[in-house]
Amino acid sequence: MQQHLLELNSRRKSGFGTVGSADGKFLFVNHTPAEVEQQHNEYEQLIQWIKDNCELTPQTLGLDMPREEKDLRREALKPEFFDSMMAVSDGRVLVSEDLILRSLAKNEHDIEGCSLQTLLAFITDNRWLSTRKYTASIAQLAEYSIEFVRVTDEVLWFSLRKAGWRVKPPFTEVVHRLGTKNSDFWPMIKVATKFMKRCVLAFGSSGSESFISATLTPMVRHFDVLKVLSGLSVEIRDEFGTDSANAEILVNSVLRWHEARRIIPFR
Repeated sequence: MQQHLLELNSRRKSGFGTVGSADGKFLFVNHTPAEVEQQHNEYEQLIQWIKDNCELTPQTLGLDMPREEKDLRREALKPEFFDSMMAVSDGRVLVSEDLILRSLAKNEHDIEGCSLQTLLAFITDNRWLSTRKYTASIAQLAEYSIEFVRVTDEVLWFSLRKAGWRVKPPFTEVVHRLGTKNSDFWPMIKVATKFMKRCVLAFGSSGSESFISATLTPMVRHFDVLKVLSGLSVEIRDEFGTDSANAEILVNSVLRWHEARRIIPFR
């Protein structure tokens, strides 16, 4: 990072260009002095944050591992995977959203680990982090397409607000995490229902239609559509209670989405 910062520093006034290829064609990308300046400032801030918040420690975990074995494992597991595991020692906890990495670290080297989302929830429960910052942090993790992040209706609402109340990034990136192959069915149904209820109450029937459609579509990628519709019917009834008018608005929106999907199947 320091080396890259020095390179950016030497090009702050002139800018620079890069050459690449895509689909058999050469591409030239010009980086203006203003863009270089922005990158330089971002790297400076990141390096300063590391100095203020991180501790440099020696890697002692692999000292008794033969060099050939270490190189072989590093190549097989990929450097970012292997180095993260080896950097944790002396009773430290491995914080990672990668369940496989945490399991390997535990089985191979008896390293304890936890997910970042669990850690954020813990410090939020202890009031070391505000609920708003927790929601923003989880939304950021979801934007990065991290596989095991569990989104809530609050996270979906936060990302929708950040997208300017439109179906575009970062909302589309976050809502995609709602229905992954690792999603649990009923928690997914409950989160979706709560979020769609907020949309109906805030924007009414016509204003919430696109948000409801964007929420439902990823849910049927890994779950049967009829099972999803059945689960939603139960949860909508429980969520709205005696508010039958708004419950009917949401049910009708879901049915219109399903009918459109039958006519023009979504992939």
